[in-house]
Amino acid sequence: MNQEKLLRILGYISITSSITFALLIIILGFFQPGYSHTIDTISVLSLGEGGFIQQINFGILAIGLVSVGMGLSILIHKKLISTISLLFFIFALSVILLILFSADPVDRTKIKLTQMNTWEGFFHITITMGIIGLTGPAILLITNGMKKRPLLHSNISHTFFVFAFNIIFGTLWFICRRNGILFEWKGLWQKILALNVLVWMARMGVIFITYSHKKL
Repeated sequence: MNQEKLLRILGYISITSSITFALLIIILGFFQPGYSHTIDTISVLSLGEGGFIQQINFGILAIGLVSVGMGLSILIHKKLISTISLLFFIFALSVILLILFSADPVDRTKIKLTQMNTWEGFFHITITMGIIGLTGPAILLITNGMKKRPLLHSNISHTFFVFAFNIIFGTLWFICRRNGILFEWKGLWQKILALNVLVWMARMGVIFITYSHKKL
């Protein structure tokens, strides 16, 4: 399979996975008894009725992250495996680990989350913090790579904004969550962070498809 065709496939996967992930969260959140989109986090969906759907949904997101990483690697480095694609493999693996280590049920009721009730919950929150921590290196890798490819120059500002926004407000989210600040809005706040990345992923997918019709 040539790179142009593979890039087009990766583009469709990136778009489909990001849209599917967002829609399933919205739909499952409305139909799951007791769930609140404003209060409860995305991971809490895995604990309620039909929670297996959200676990599958995390898998869909992981596939999308791998697709974006490989697509960027092809556009920037003209090869499938590079530092950028490996970084997105780590992001995807982190999301898979969120399936294996479920959120602590206390997350939806305890105002100040100063301690977890389960080891699963502890690992879950640690992995989530790790994802935020990887956002810093991701900014440098992706934007520096985009600077080397004129066809991606118009996406540098948006990419920098997405990752910078999430590392700043993602860190603030953890601080506020631990101290019970804006507890009633923690779910909506987290979903805004997720949507920020999902829109970027979909945009990258469109770019992959657009440039798959050109000689790389």
